[in-house]
Amino acid sequence: VFGHFRWHRDARMTPRVLPGMTPVDFLIVRHGQTSWNKDGIIQGQADAPLDAVGLAQAAALANELAAPADSVRKRRTTLPTPQLPIVTSDLSRALDTASVLADAIAQAQAVDRRATGGNSGSPDKPNLGVSKLIANVETTEKLRERHVGRLQGSRLSEARAKDPKAWNAFRSKDDRVKIPNDGESYDDVWDRAVGFVEELAGKRARHQTDSQKALNSAAAADNKNDTTDPKKPPNQPTALVTHGGVARVLLDRCDRDVLALQDIGERTERTDGVDELATSNSTLHENENDGNVKPRRVRRPGVVPNCSVGWIRVHVSNDTQEEQLWETVVWGENSFLTEIQGDAEDAAGADYA
Repeated sequence: VFGHFRWHRDARMTPRVLPGMTPVDFLIVRHGQTSWNKDGIIQGQADAPLDAVGLAQAAALANELAAPADSVRKRRTTLPTPQLPIVTSDLSRALDTASVLADAIAQAQAVDRRATGGNSGSPDKPNLGVSKLIANVETTEKLRERHVGRLQGSRLSEARAKDPKAWNAFRSKDDRVKIPNDGESYDDVWDRAVGFVEELAGKRARHQTDSQKALNSAAAADNKNDTTDPKKPPNQPTALVTHGGVARVLLDRCDRDVLALQDIGERTERTDGVDELATSNSTLHENENDGNVKPRRVRRPGVVPNCSVGWIRVHVSNDTQEEQLWETVVWGENSFLTEIQGDAEDAAGADYA
């Protein structure tokens, strides 16, 4: 459980760019609180809506992420503003959270266009190939919460005694075990959620590569004598609004590449003398009571707080035969929720509940 601990990226660190790979960024957002969260009821793919606190959390999230970095409105984080459309699970608690965020970003962009007298400067967006588009939001079943079979609708405090077989399957360390009554295994969730994000990252990377080629061609045509480097297309993140179980699976996917990224950093340090890459996959563990800050690897949290945000970077090889490399930049960021019910942790909700 997070308690009084929160993970921050060192201000000196920036997400790395690896040679021969295109970086693609995602913001992983958990939906706002539902009445089932508050009452400790296991949701899974049951469709419980946001409650009043959840709607307030979604508004606070939108206020934080939609505000430009140079806005007069003070931001609590350095999280980047995601591009539109927002991609979300089609379950209503996620869709409603995404819709609030998308509306706020669209309004901010409209204000910016009016202020600048034209286009806000955003590049053409790629076709993400997701299920359904609803007012700057694209929905997909791939980001749904884990289906927990006959545990759905049970109180978390009663589930073990009520149905020990289903509970044991739910908490099994064997990732292949499915939960009775059409429930999913951990591997099932990994295959659909990680597979979806990998495919989406590949599409984003190809779009960025095509945009770069177009910029290079335009620069060459406009000024053949200009020796400056051509502009790079922005790597504006895609927000994925999902659920606690899926968010943890995506974090696990990042953890899988920690050693490979460390090896790349060490080799870069030996050849280029750049020591930042060797450490930039670390996050910071800050005890807010004593102010001590210690670098450490990201580890899987017990709870993913409602409306918290993680920032991950997927490195897509320019050689399509190579595997992607995933890493965590920020995780569990919810400092913008501190005024909701007094403390953001109070509204965290348990996994799948």
